[in-house]
Order: sequence, then C-alpha cells, then structure tokens
Amino acid sequence: MPARAGADCAPHHVAASMRYVALSMSVISVLMDLPVDAPAYRSTIDALDHSIAALDARVSVVVYRTNEIGALGDAVVIGPGSPYHDPAAAESVIESARARGLPLVGT
Repeated sequence: MPARAGADCAPHHVAASMRYVALSMSVISVLMDLPVDAPAYRSTIDALDHSIAALDARVSVVVYRTNEIGALGDAVVIGPGSPYHDPAAAESVIESARARGLPLVGT
C-alpha cells in the first residue's frame, strides 16, 4: 500500500496507464488537515484510488495540510476536516484553483 501524506508520512502517489481519460491529469492536490488514521481521510483517499484504478488513469495524489501547501497540481480536492489549521490558506487554494480553471471538488 502506498504511503499517505501527513505530518509523519510521505505524499501518496498512485500511477497506472492512461486509457479512458482524454485529458492527461498528472497530479491531484488534496487539501486535508485530518490525521491519516481518521476514517474521513481514509475514505477520501480510497475514493480517489478507486476512481484512478477504474479509469486506469495515470495520476498522482498529493495530500497537503493547510499550513504546508505546495504547488497545486492539475486538479484540487478540498477534503473534509474543517476547521482547517489555516482557513485563509484553504480559501486561497480555492480562489487560485477557480482563477486557473482547475477542476475543484469540495467534500
């Protein structure tokens, strides 16, 4: 099982070959402050893993904490777990994703 991003883990990465998705989406940035062992964290990552596998897509998933946000990928998922450590950073990510026309999902 791949490692999960968090305070004590490396980023989560999933890779497979691209078959059904027309756009090559190489990185999904997930913004989530939950502990890696929280059920909602696990469910969010499992749902992304399932979708990636079902599409046989070539995608990496990188989880960021709101106080440790890196460069945004090709799509953004705002994970569960409010209140966030840095609500202003979460809002900034949403604004940036919308301004750049990135796919954006909030849970």
